[in-house]
Amino acid sequence: MPYLLSSNTGWRRARASIPFNDCVEVRADRQRVRVRDSKEKPGAELRFYPTSWAAFVRRLGHGR
Repeated sequence: MPYLLSSNTGWRRARASIPFNDCVEVRADRQRVRVRDSKEKPGAELRFYPTSWAAFVRRLGHGR
């Protein structure tokens, strides 16, 4: 899925969400994957281990 960077901070979101502006942003490094609401940038983040995030995304791809 194509992503766009949200400024130079490393946060990214799916291009398909741009017209609606209702989306989550994701930022990943080797130790964790962080997820936040694009409308609440200074708000809370969810944090996942990269292996857990990969399993979640894989299951989404299979419609689960």
